[in-house]
Amino acid sequence: MFGGRIVMQRSRRWIPAGLIIASLLVVAAPVARADYREGIKFFRQKNYEEAARVFREEVEYAPNYSFGWYMLGMISLQQKKFAEAVPNFQKAIELDPNKFIFYQGQAKLQADQGDYRKAIELLEERQGLAESERDKKILYTTLGTYYVKIGNNAQAVQYMEKAKSNPPSLSLLSKLGTSYYSLGDFDHAIENLKAANELRRENKNILFFLGSSYISKAQATRNEPAKISAYNEAVMYSRQLVHLDAQNFKYQNLLARSLFGAKRFGDSLISFEKVLELNSKYCFAYTNIGKVYQAQNRLPEAEGILKKGVLCDPMSSVTYQVLGSVLEKEKKFDLSLKAFKDGEALKSSRASREGVARLQAKITNRNLDVEQKRLDTEAEKKYREDQLAYEEHQKNLEKFYDKDKKNLEEGNKDKDNEGEKEKEGDGE
Repeated sequence: MFGGRIVMQRSRRWIPAGLIIASLLVVAAPVARADYREGIKFFRQKNYEEAARVFREEVEYAPNYSFGWYMLGMISLQQKKFAEAVPNFQKAIELDPNKFIFYQGQAKLQADQGDYRKAIELLEERQGLAESERDKKILYTTLGTYYVKIGNNAQAVQYMEKAKSNPPSLSLLSKLGTSYYSLGDFDHAIENLKAANELRRENKNILFFLGSSYISKAQATRNEPAKISAYNEAVMYSRQLVHLDAQNFKYQNLLARSLFGAKRFGDSLISFEKVLELNSKYCFAYTNIGKVYQAQNRLPEAEGILKKGVLCDPMSSVTYQVLGSVLEKEKKFDLSLKAFKDGEALKSSRASREGVARLQAKITNRNLDVEQKRLDTEAEKKYREDQLAYEEHQKNLEKFYDKDKKNLEEGNKDKDNEGEKEKEGDGE
C-alpha cells in the first residue's frame, strides 16, 4: 500500500498513506537510535513483524520516542490489529501533542474501521497543526478522500483542489475528476480526467470516466453541433477502452452509446450487437438496439427486438416506454397504451405518464372519429333512403297526375262529342 502505485478504483479503499510514509524520515526524532531506519525499511517491505520488533526495541531504549510509538500504531493498522493501535497513537500524541502526522494516523485508524466521519472530525479539529506544504497536501488529500467516502463530493472537491500541486498527482486528478462527475460538473470532470489521462494514457478507469463524462455533457447540451462534438469525443475515448480490452461488454456498450449519440447508427448497431455477444444477460442491450432501429425508422424490427428485451427483463420500465413509442408510431394505439401503462406500473416517470395520457387521448379521439363515421354513414344511408322514397313518391304523384289529366281530357272529349250530337239533333 505504501510507496506503491495507486490506481483509481471505486471498489478499492484509497488512502494517501504513501504521503505519510514519504515524510517518516523527516519526523523521526533524533533521540532514537539509527535502527529506526531499518524499521522503516521493513515497514515499506510489508515485513510488519520485523518492523514491530525494531520499533519496540526503540521505545524500550527511549520510552519518550514519540515517533516510535506512532510507527507501532501504523504497524498495528496494517495488521488490522485496531485495538493495539489505539494506545500506541495515544502515547505518541501524549508525548508530542503538536505533531500533525500523529493525528493523521489516529484518523486513519478510524477510517480503516469505516468511521469516516470521526476521521474527518479528528483532522478538521487539528488541521492548524499542518504547517508545512507537505503536511497540508496530506491533510487536504486525506480529507477529500474521506468526504468522497461519505458521499459529500462537494466538500471533497474543495479540499482536493487545495491539495493540487504543480504538477498534480495522477491519483488526486483521478479523484477530483470522479468527484466532479458525481456532482454533475462534467466540464471540471473532463478537465481533471484529461490531465490524469496525460499522465497515464492506458488507465482504463480514467478512460471510462472520460467517455462517460462526455456522454453526460452531450446529453445536457442543447446546441446540436456541440452535442455531436461531445459524443464524438466520447467515441474516441471509448474506442481506446475497447482496444485495451475488447472482451469487456461495459466498454463496448460505452462505445455503442457514444456512436448512437453521434448519430452513427450503423456503427452503433454493430457495437450494441457485440455487447449482446459478450454478455447475453445484459438485457438493456435489446432496448438500445430497439432505439437504433427506431431512429432508422425500421419499426417492425424495433418492435421485435424490444419484445425480446421485455422477455429478457420484465422489470425494465424503460424498455416498455421505448416499445410504447415504437407501437405508437406504428399506430397500434391500444398496444402502445398497454406498454406505457406497464412501464408506469414498474417505475413512474414523466415519459411513461405523458405516454399514457397521449395514447388515451388518441384512443378517445380515434373512438370519437369511429363513432362520428358511423353516425355519418347512417345519416348518409338514411338520406339516400329518404331520397329514394321521395323520388318514388314523386314518380307516383306524376303517375297520378298523368292519370287524372288523361281522365279529364277523356271526360272533356266525351262532353264535346255529346255536344256535337246535340247540335246535330237540333239540326234535324
